[in-house]
Formats: sequence, C-alpha cells, structure tokens
Amino acid sequence: MLQGAHLTPIDVLKVNPSFFEVFDLWFVYGDQALALASHDGLMMTRKQAKQDFGDVDPIGGASL
Repeated sequence: MLQGAHLTPIDVLKVNPSFFEVFDLWFVYGDQALALASHDGLMMTRKQAKQDFGDVDPIGGASL
C-alpha cells in the first residue's frame, strides 16, 4: 500500500462475490452486498482499517 512516499507491503486475497455465501462476516462499515460487487471493491480487517484510516469512517473517502 502506498501512503505518500512510503510503501508498506500488505497481504491480499482475491475472492468472488459468492465468498459471502460461505463465510458470514460482520461489517463495521459498508454493505456486504456491495463490497465485492465491482472489480475495485474491497474489504479489510478492522485492524488493517484502523492502521490505514485511524478512527475515521473510510467509506466514501479518498482512495489510497
């Protein structure tokens, strides 16, 4: 992940929208039905979101 001039490696897994038919996850922000509906959708752990966005609601904010 690139933040300013700093590059931090992160682990990424690619899944299709049927992922939620197998795994029932609880969302803090966002909508499970829309999270993987487009090719640029994503979801992340609460820990990763806090590290990347702090305490700010990341939905609708600037892309990283």
